[in-house]
Amino acid sequence: MLIFLTRCIPIIATITPATLSVRLEIRVNTTDAKVPSLSYENAPNWGEYEGAQSLIGAAIPVHRVLAATSTSGDILRVTPPFPNSSYTLDFFGPSLKCYNLSATDLAPEDESIVAPHRKVYESVIQANLARDNATWAADYIYLGATSNASSLSDTLFINVQGLQEHNITCNLWNTSYTVHYNSTADGTQSPTITRLTRTAPVQIEAGNPMTQYTPHQIAFFSWTKALTALLASSINLSAAATVTNPDASLLKTNLASCREVLDGLKETSSGTTYTDYASMCRNATLPRGIEDLAQNFTLSLIAASAASGSSTTSTPVTAWAPAAVYAYHARTLIIAYAAGAGVALACVLVGARAYVVNGFSAPGAPTASFSSVLLTTRNQDLDRLVEGRCLPRQPALGGDRELGKTKLRYGVLAAKEKSVAGQEHAAFGFVGTVKTLRKGDVCA
Repeated sequence: MLIFLTRCIPIIATITPATLSVRLEIRVNTTDAKVPSLSYENAPNWGEYEGAQSLIGAAIPVHRVLAATSTSGDILRVTPPFPNSSYTLDFFGPSLKCYNLSATDLAPEDESIVAPHRKVYESVIQANLARDNATWAADYIYLGATSNASSLSDTLFINVQGLQEHNITCNLWNTSYTVHYNSTADGTQSPTITRLTRTAPVQIEAGNPMTQYTPHQIAFFSWTKALTALLASSINLSAAATVTNPDASLLKTNLASCREVLDGLKETSSGTTYTDYASMCRNATLPRGIEDLAQNFTLSLIAASAASGSSTTSTPVTAWAPAAVYAYHARTLIIAYAAGAGVALACVLVGARAYVVNGFSAPGAPTASFSSVLLTTRNQDLDRLVEGRCLPRQPALGGDRELGKTKLRYGVLAAKEKSVAGQEHAAFGFVGTVKTLRKGDVCA
């Protein structure tokens, strides 16, 4: 049994690695990082100027951002500071708020804004029809126009299909945005407006020198001019029931899929083509769709600022990253090594006891040589024990249980085993018939 346990000691080496386990865990880390933001420090670059630096419109890069936003129906993405991260950004920016001029349930604060628009609406729309007092309800699908009045330079007037309930006005507002940016491990990002508060309507007159505008005014004015250039267009039907202006900028946006416009496009000879895209108007109605486009435009300008590296801000960024977590099971290791040490100690104790009980060998005494075996087994008791037994026929430890169970001890034999010279003889003998061999004893 002890021999078996001794041979099992090396197995402890296989237990040691098992005491250390590794698992994958998602760690959350929040740190301040630079992220793209909307800043107006470079706002003069947003504008288009003529003559003595008079502000007249939006620069081409601003138009390009709007074109990318309106045709895709989505927000231009910014590169996240870390993969699989999220952060929240607060800033002020422009937005549009649209009203139905025929609505009778407006809030008092909205009514005060809409009232002046009702007075000029007809004149603005009629002036852009190119025919006075004409019945254009059956011909026009969409008409968007702006007013020449300086007090309404940031206001857009829209009519759809000549219907009174589709008399729409949209004007510029200064707006507080709270946007949550969330990016996945593959870099896909989904900005979401979590809070939007319009603080005040904005009116900015055109044509003044650049030095008379603040950076915010230049940015808001350019933003509005880009939108009105897109939305101030007309779409009407020819006598053959085809769209006379198929290249109208509005038709290249998702706004053409809004219910009010789509109903008119369905009446054209290619109306079935438009029916398939009804779901592309994300907010269903034209006023809400325009507001949605304006907000996406503002958020896309953040990506444009990021591309130019001109505007960043520091904000807490939460990142999720996989990490290898190591767990050390000390108890298992202690038990394994304690068991090994116990078995080893038991072996040492058993060996020490056997060494003491069986005596010790003097220098030159029992070795593995045949002469040593011969001299240490010359014993009358052993001769009688093996008498009549043959090793090839009956192996001592396998075939003869009596012989195998006989216990021997190495020491000084009884007096009857003395040598011819009268010296005591050291050899193996039965337990009880030999005495302990001590250092200094003279034996033959």
